[in-house]
Amino acid sequence: MRVDGIVLAAGASTRAGGPKALALHEGRTFLAHAVATLRAGGCASVKVVLARPHGLRLRAHLGDAIPVWNPAPEEGQLSSLRCGLAASATCDAVVVSLVDHPRVAPETVAALLRVHGATGAWAVRPRRGAHRGHPLVLDRALFARIAGGAGEGGLRAILRDVPAERQRVVDVADPAIHEDLDTPADIAAIGARLSG
Repeated sequence: MRVDGIVLAAGASTRAGGPKALALHEGRTFLAHAVATLRAGGCASVKVVLARPHGLRLRAHLGDAIPVWNPAPEEGQLSSLRCGLAASATCDAVVVSLVDHPRVAPETVAALLRVHGATGAWAVRPRRGAHRGHPLVLDRALFARIAGGAGEGGLRAILRDVPAERQRVVDVADPAIHEDLDTPADIAAIGARLSG
């Protein structure tokens, strides 16, 4: 079974005042953290979805990750996911990660992949306490549905239509699954900083 990682990094980061993907935490960019976590968690390769206005700057920081361009980022996060899935069409599943969740542990990714491998669930999401978070595993059984589904409501609306028996939730102790670092204050709160 081949599972690839997809990092969604095509946002304009308007609330952050600069590209969040290049914010520095513990000596590495958020983007580098996201890519390393997916690789260490068990992904065979990682695609990073980029777009204007920051895509060219981010591309210089990809390491061994593969760039995928979203020509229409104004259509929202679902459009980036569709671009990533199109680039991962031969995979059995993908782990979808958000670039502004840089402290997710590789063990969280590995736990999601173990459950997917054991159950064949179409969607596997982490949960801490009562709340679900990111990243999540999407099985190839959902790829066509995501590619052709209506944009309204995004991925959440698509997953609502997936039968409950085809979904799994994995309880984890990782608080970073709930982090959503959108503003300079959010970024500073974890000891990170926007790079020049």
